[in-house]
Order: sequence, then C-alpha cells, then structure tokens
Amino acid sequence: MQVWRWLVRDRDVTLGDLDLLRGEPGSFHERWKMRVYWRIHPFRVHTAPMVERMISGRPATFSMASASTDGETKFHVFVRQQEGEGNGAYLSLVQEPLEVVQMAYPEAEQIAPPLGVVQTGARWVLTNVSYDAVHVGYTFASMIRDRKDEDTFGLKALKKAGGLLQRMCSRHGFEFSETQVTKGSLVISRKDCALTIGGSFRCLTSDYNLPRDDQVVQKLLALTSEKSMQRIATLSSQDKLVIKEAMNG
Repeated sequence: MQVWRWLVRDRDVTLGDLDLLRGEPGSFHERWKMRVYWRIHPFRVHTAPMVERMISGRPATFSMASASTDGETKFHVFVRQQEGEGNGAYLSLVQEPLEVVQMAYPEAEQIAPPLGVVQTGARWVLTNVSYDAVHVGYTFASMIRDRKDEDTFGLKALKKAGGLLQRMCSRHGFEFSETQVTKGSLVISRKDCALTIGGSFRCLTSDYNLPRDDQVVQKLLALTSEKSMQRIATLSSQDKLVIKEAMNG
C-alpha cells in the first residue's frame, strides 16, 4: 500500500531554470492531468503544461508529496504554470549541491528534497533572482582556484589524485600537462577545474570536497561517457556534438 504525505502545497513561485527536464521523455498522467517525468532522481516531476511549453519568468505553484511503498520513498513534485507575471522566488531544478549554489546565490533555499533526506541527485532551489548556471560555474571555478589543496588534503592524497588523472588521460587520449588536460578543442584546467570548448567557458561543476585533480577526473569521465554527457543540461546540443567528435578523433 502506498502512503502519501504532502510536504509542500501550492507555494507561489516564479519559473526559473528547468533545463534539466527539457528533452526528457515524459507521459501524460490521466489522474493528475499533467505531464510526468520520471528520470530525474529522486523525483517524479508532474508539470502543466509540458515543460517545453513553460516560460521562464511566469508565475507557478509548487507542491511536493512523499510516497512510500514497502520502505521506499519517492518524491512527487507538481509544478503548474499560471498566467501573468511572476512575483515569487525563482524556482529552478539543478544538479549542483546547495553549498555550491549558495556560493553564487547566498540566499538560495533548497525546497526539495528535504535537507538531509537524499544526498545525491537533483534538487529544487529557490533564488531571489533568475538562476544562471554559468554564473554558478564561474563562482565555483574561482573558489577552487583560490583554495590551497596542499593545506586541505595533504601531499599523499594529491599525489594519488595526480597519478589517477594521468592514467585516465592516457586511457582516453587526453594530453596531460602541469596546468591542464586537453583533447582537440576540449580543455580542463588543473588550476580551477574549468572546462572550456574552443576557448569558451562551459559550466560543469564537480565535487569540491575532492582535490582538483580528482575533480578533473570526474569531468573527464562525464565527457567520455555519452550517456552521462547527454544528461548535462548546461551543455548545448552543439557542445555535445563537438565533444563526441573530439572523443572519436
């Protein structure tokens, strides 16, 4: 038997960045009369209208319920676009941890899932201004560049991370240097972990609790796995085509 519990009901918000949902397959739910998207862990997302027809800046209502079956809990999110101009906080679906989002937006609030319940996956956040993933990426890269890894992790951990990065570069055909790893037009900096394509910055954050080289490995693996790459909402279709060509080159 499924047990439902409403956690948020009809909170007024303004639609922000929903790019994680765009391009996802969905199906019409007859009971809710909404489009349902089920691939964004840990949520089942219900939208009206379908996300491709939602417009950033429009008002909306946000609701969330937990549904438990045999000890397993799913979070069902309901976003209904309204008419007029938005006047509430901006609602966005993001992959970055709240701590990273708050580097760029100190007032950011995680509305779902409840804090401390789910450690991995996407999250819904509220910000006072429209969410900009590139701004978050630049802020993240700046923080990583200014941090002294030697004081945080120790030489043994840094040496291990550097060795792993060298092996991964050799395996996937990336050139390895003291400052960056490169393949064709793809460059990942070892100084601030920033990804650039043809010299242009792209937002792709990583686990800032790891040494820089381990974060570079995370990004390298994301780019070399086509399945993972296709789920990176901050990369355009053209970006993904360029990356795929570089990987096959």
